[in-house]
Amino acid sequence: MSHGPEPIDLALSPRPSGLTITRWLYEEIRTAILEGRLRRGVPIPPTRVLAVQHKVSRRIVVNVFGQLRDEGYLSAVTGSGTRVSDNIPEDFLAPAKAQPKGRQSPEVRRRAARPFLPIQPSLSEFPMEIWARLEARGLRTISTADLADADPAGSPALRSAISAHLGVARGVSCSPEQIVITSGTQQSLDLLARVLIRPHDRLWIEDPGYKDAAEIFRLAGARVVPISVDAYGMQIPEFGRVAPRAVYITPAHQFPLGVALRLDRRLELLRRTREQNVILIDDDYDSEFRFAGQPIPAVKGLSGSEHVFLLGTFNKALPDRAC
Repeated sequence: MSHGPEPIDLALSPRPSGLTITRWLYEEIRTAILEGRLRRGVPIPPTRVLAVQHKVSRRIVVNVFGQLRDEGYLSAVTGSGTRVSDNIPEDFLAPAKAQPKGRQSPEVRRRAARPFLPIQPSLSEFPMEIWARLEARGLRTISTADLADADPAGSPALRSAISAHLGVARGVSCSPEQIVITSGTQQSLDLLARVLIRPHDRLWIEDPGYKDAAEIFRLAGARVVPISVDAYGMQIPEFGRVAPRAVYITPAHQFPLGVALRLDRRLELLRRTREQNVILIDDDYDSEFRFAGQPIPAVKGLSGSEHVFLLGTFNKALPDRAC
């Protein structure tokens, strides 16, 4: 009598020294999917079976499965267990172009970290000595010409460096000319609201969501429509007869719940907004902060995302005033 999927031999390679068990198991399963050793649609053994088979904690396997589901590599169907997804993120990523790296010349200011402070990472982990050396090296390259005739979109060298970083870290193909440097996400939202939103335009935003964003759009005259969020991100409704002017989302790390927008919902939202000529605003804050595994690719990195505005920030990865 069959009692579920037969154990799958993932041919796990030995765990390298210094690599956590969670990261190792995640990379091994993801690589097996990408290389085709775990075929699309194949059922995955239960977490308990894999834990015993590979002599790891079941909690670790559960966490790894959860991340792989969030990223779109696995799918869970009630009554059918967990399977390899028929479509994985790499199927939809647009090719990223490598861009030359520019120079950076940020400042550094020390701040004391306090426990349980929201939207602030562990500042004690920041490599201050390395950053100070890089800052000094950058300052030596500055001339008086850099102090005048500044580009309104930001330093060309900085935009070139950000373009290269986005291609590698977020799977986004863009040129430096497509990047605008602002003082922060709120200024970016204010600029978008001023340029894109007309009085009484409908704008969808996650509920619960980022209240400051909602207020910025309201001040621009938008009619803000809250859209419910569940364990898989925004619940995508039908557009109906009157489509919204724009949709604002935090897909990689929903604010404030922290869930990731499931891959099928990303693709559906991308398709609908593209077909209805609706602007999609992807607030990619905190996207690179993960307890384990690689960051979830940005919506802007998916094919057919020309109508998407991507917002990003360094103020969690670097000390204040460091970017």
